[in-house]
Amino acid sequence: MRIDDGIGRGYQALVDSDNRLAVQSITRSEHLDAAEKGLGYFFTSGAISLTTTASESGLFYIKNTSANDFHIESVEFTSSQSGVWSFYKNTTSGTLVSGAVAGTVTNANFTSANVFVGDVYKGADANTITDGTAFHVHIGSEDDIELGGAMVLESDNSMAIGFNPDAAATVSINILGYYVIG
Repeated sequence: MRIDDGIGRGYQALVDSDNRLAVQSITRSEHLDAAEKGLGYFFTSGAISLTTTASESGLFYIKNTSANDFHIESVEFTSSQSGVWSFYKNTTSGTLVSGAVAGTVTNANFTSANVFVGDVYKGADANTITDGTAFHVHIGSEDDIELGGAMVLESDNSMAIGFNPDAAATVSINILGYYVIG
């Protein structure tokens, strides 16, 4: 196949003297693309008051039950006090799950009728996480973990977040993620 230099004609491509094809492109994040298609979501626990300081409280749970992979773009967690944040994969039990209180889910495309297919729970003071595998621990009062979609919840995978504060605290957790179809 041969491409000739056809600059200025509107239907042919520019080829330079080194036989390179000139192109113009726009790079978009996978999350932006998913959001425009109604496949991106915001999740929040809202403000949760904690008075228990002797043990961890289970604060947030998300489980993907869709056949499509769900990618987590970022996790933001804040507290009015320092403490130990723990992240667990594939949690299935504890009062965070058994006493489920729905967390808030918002489609990133405000005109989309698409809904997140899975479970989203917010915890409360002294809720427990009794299984799953701990995979990340953070000591401090806040952080914003930018994952770029690298954390993947396949069908029936879950993640839970717990916090053990140094003193009574008010906390919140916010997650941004999207489905990848196909």
